[in-house]
Amino acid sequence: MVTHVNPDATVAMITYSCAAIVPGDILVPFQPRAIPEYTVSKPLDHFAPLDNNKQHGRITATRNNFGYFGDETVVYLNLGENEGAKTGERFRIFKTLPPHSTGFLTSQRTPAETVGEAVVLSVQSKSCVALVVSGYREISAGDRVEAE
Repeated sequence: MVTHVNPDATVAMITYSCAAIVPGDILVPFQPRAIPEYTVSKPLDHFAPLDNNKQHGRITATRNNFGYFGDETVVYLNLGENEGAKTGERFRIFKTLPPHSTGFLTSQRTPAETVGEAVVLSVQSKSCVALVVSGYREISAGDRVEAE
């Protein structure tokens, strides 16, 4: 809430903060955003085949750049309005492993493993912010996502 305004500066009282505030931080006007309604989904199939007709992307980072993370972590996806991402949309998070040797000059791919689920909180043109709502094992930046 702005308390004083003069030609050189503006003074505001902080009424809520998600993190520490330090000198040099930039103040932007509050923008109300719709909160997606969350319903508990049925357990995900850990080895469900991927559907090439669905939207796919990657987790590019986390809010605090953690190496591995799980439930209740804010993540950034490389999908945005341009790719059709929408607030409230659910994504299953999965890992794919490189082919492994199965004998002389042969290799075998392992199926993609579902490791969690995320719900989109806000969408920009080229990216979106999502919340991991369930994690079955460690999730990391670079893991892939598929629209549910």
